[in-house]
Amino acid sequence: MTQKDKDLARKTLEKIKSKGCENARVTLGVSTQSSYSVRNDKLDRLQQANGSSLFIQLYTGSRYGSFSTNRTEESELDKFISEAIEITKVISPDPERTLPDKNLYFNGEERDFGQFDHNYPNIEPQEKREIAYRCAKEIYNTDPRILSVNCEFGDADERYFIIDSQGFEGVSKQTLFTLSAECSVKGEDDSRPEGWWHENSLFFDKLKSQGVAKEACRRAISRLNPKKLRSGRYNMVLENTVSSRLIAPIISALNGASIQQNNSFLKDKLGKRVFSPMFQLFDTPHKYGAYGSRLFDSEGIATKAINIIENGVVNTFFINTYYSNK
Repeated sequence: MTQKDKDLARKTLEKIKSKGCENARVTLGVSTQSSYSVRNDKLDRLQQANGSSLFIQLYTGSRYGSFSTNRTEESELDKFISEAIEITKVISPDPERTLPDKNLYFNGEERDFGQFDHNYPNIEPQEKREIAYRCAKEIYNTDPRILSVNCEFGDADERYFIIDSQGFEGVSKQTLFTLSAECSVKGEDDSRPEGWWHENSLFFDKLKSQGVAKEACRRAISRLNPKKLRSGRYNMVLENTVSSRLIAPIISALNGASIQQNNSFLKDKLGKRVFSPMFQLFDTPHKYGAYGSRLFDSEGIATKAINIIENGVVNTFFINTYYSNK
């Protein structure tokens, strides 16, 4: 995030305040992305994009409005803000929409969580393309059952700057590198089972680039000639790649919106044992090298380690400022 980007966000906030809006939050996102896709042994698709988005949230006269634009020229910005404020003035009042308590903001020193590869601008496009080619070559024409191979290398550099009228300012940035492969194979009766695999890393030199296509092929072949099992009760072993799908309904039920709208099976379960005593769920937002580590959330509120579910007992809900007020 350059000084120019920060100045743009600060200028936007000052313009909002000068036009009579009491409270506001401005979030500026800047990103660079690219992807190189190889189908069988040919480059199938190449994409590269640089983008920025300006997101403003207005709190005025017990009313709330959120707006975004990627047009940040002086004349365009002034018009955008004026129209956004006028629209917000005619929205139905929603007094629960407020900025957070300032005492909850993160106000410490910035820390490096090992999420950003400073060598990102120096990685040559040719090197990225070759990774996708090498991935496809692992299995292309190695087995007569293979019908098609698709491999893709992708990367992203994403940075965000948040500022609000209560004095909060915060920067976050992260790079990501991915390599994925899909493989389809010929089965019986014209069936074409598919398998996939992917690897990702926050740093380019730590991305696992070998064995991705082979694993996708292995998974596709394992789906050949499936057999039906008799109905019954079975013990089930789950692969760690599907663990998030098991946890997602629990996270959703802990969400403040679900609780406030009586749409959660965990409503009124705070402090009670709902799950097995073996079940533990923790939030560790300051872990070095983890994808989700953050010093503050999207409202600027400081993060901290939380024992969400401990020994099967529900210890906390995820409630933002809006649903806390409601």
